[in-house]
Amino acid sequence: MDGKKQRIYEFATEDFSFGLAEDATVHWLRQAKSGRELLQRGVPLCKVVLQNGEELVPAEVAPHDALWRFSFAGHGWLDLRIESKKRYLRIAAVELSLPDVSKLIFCQFVPLLRQYLGKMAGLASDEESGVCLRSLSLKVDTDFQKDLFQAWTTESTGLTGAAVGIAAGSRENLVDMLKAMTHNEPVPFSPHGGAWAGESRLNRGSYVFADVEAKDIDRWIEICRRGACSFLHFHFW
Repeated sequence: MDGKKQRIYEFATEDFSFGLAEDATVHWLRQAKSGRELLQRGVPLCKVVLQNGEELVPAEVAPHDALWRFSFAGHGWLDLRIESKKRYLRIAAVELSLPDVSKLIFCQFVPLLRQYLGKMAGLASDEESGVCLRSLSLKVDTDFQKDLFQAWTTESTGLTGAAVGIAAGSRENLVDMLKAMTHNEPVPFSPHGGAWAGESRLNRGSYVFADVEAKDIDRWIEICRRGACSFLHFHFW
C-alpha cells in the first residue's frame, strides 16, 4: 500500500474472509474465529499474458452488473464472478475484452503457511490452519509454490467459462469445506477420493504397479489375489 486509503471489498464464509482492495490486490485472507492472517503479502488477484509475452495487471476493480470488473488501463477489462458460498469462495472468469491474450491468470495469492505444501491437493498448511485452491473445471491449470498459488486458462482451451474454489481456515475444518465444495460444484465425486480419501477403508488396501496387456490380464489378477493386493495399478493410461 502507498498510504492512500483504499476501499476494501470483503467476501466472507463461515470459515474465512477474503479482502479485495480497489487496486485489485488481494488484501487479506483471514481465519474467521481467530482472525489469523493466512496471506504473506498482497498481489493482484489476476493478470494476463499477451501473445507477445507481455504481462498486464489490472489497475482497479469495482462492482459491475453483479460481477467484478478488473480494468487494465488502456487495454480493456476482465469480469469475474466472486461468490461467497457457505464453506468456500468461488471465483469464475466470465468475460474478457482484452485482445491478443494467450493466458489468463484469474486467481492468485501468496499463502503465509509454509510448514506443509501439498501440490496435488493445492494446499498450504501448518498444524493450525490451511489454505486450499481447487480447480472446478478441466480448463483450469494450476501451480502451487510456497511463494505463489495460481490458477489460469489459456487461449487454446478457452480463456473464460472456468472457475476455482478457495477453502481456508482451521485445519480441522478443511475436509468439511472441501466436501461442501465437491457437493456444490459440477466436479467428479468418489467416496474413496478427494476429501473422502482419508476415511475410506478401500484405500487401505495394497496395490501393485504393472504394465498390463489384454492377453496377460488373468495372470495379473491371480498375482494380485495371491499377494492380497486390492488394486492393479497401470503404469500407463
